[in-house]
Amino acid sequence: MSGVAIHAALKRNHDYTGSYSSVYRMVVAIAGSALPDATMPLLFAPAEAAQVDFGAGPVLLDPATGNPRRTWAFVMTLCFSRHQYVEFVWDQTVATWLGCHRRAFEWFGAVPARLIIDNPKCAITRACRTDPLVQRAYAECAEGYSFKIDPCPPADPQKKGIVEAGVKYVKGNFLPLRTFRDLADLNAQAQRWVMEKPGAGFTARPAASRSTCSSSSSHCCVRCRRLRPTSAVGIGWWSIATATSPTTVASTPSRSHWSARRCGCA
Repeated sequence: MSGVAIHAALKRNHDYTGSYSSVYRMVVAIAGSALPDATMPLLFAPAEAAQVDFGAGPVLLDPATGNPRRTWAFVMTLCFSRHQYVEFVWDQTVATWLGCHRRAFEWFGAVPARLIIDNPKCAITRACRTDPLVQRAYAECAEGYSFKIDPCPPADPQKKGIVEAGVKYVKGNFLPLRTFRDLADLNAQAQRWVMEKPGAGFTARPAASRSTCSSSSSHCCVRCRRLRPTSAVGIGWWSIATATSPTTVASTPSRSHWSARRCGCA
């Protein structure tokens, strides 16, 4: 509440005759005596966690309808190195969510031990601080890739501030002053940008927490190829039973199967 509103209420309800300056000094004194909000930086070990979020992307022409349509930026940010995977998609369905995860793991060449997410319907069917209900297909994906799903408590986005900042970074540094022919061109430009200095150099962790990677590649934390195309990790989603299909079925798209191990420089 502003000092102007307090001064007006005092005059209206209590016949206050003092000046606004007196009220302003009182407000400043009260604000100065209040305890500041406590904040604690979130520190992560290499390969410990990544944060995932969607952000609004540019409007492009939908090839299926020819009409303008909003795109969405899927962003996965490694908590230690701050390296990003960025992919623009048309929707936030379960199939899109799972596909983006698979391509992000292939891009990084590894799977973090824990994924910190918000509470999108494609991942969490019932948000709860103590006992969230995970979407069935996403739970199976996590089991296959051996990562832990860690949803933020409802209305507490600070728990995933790293990827929140990453989404803002994409919006403020990649999208402005660019033109895109279609979704494929948008993602091609995003992929090149992420590997360039402005994208790959987005770090905010203290210098003392940085470690030297044993790889000779300048992009080792992004492109350590530790995926082995051996055992399959199935990614599918569940459909609701109907009168014509009385059983619930799993639909699995055509894809490459990968088994991933965690990367020490993630």
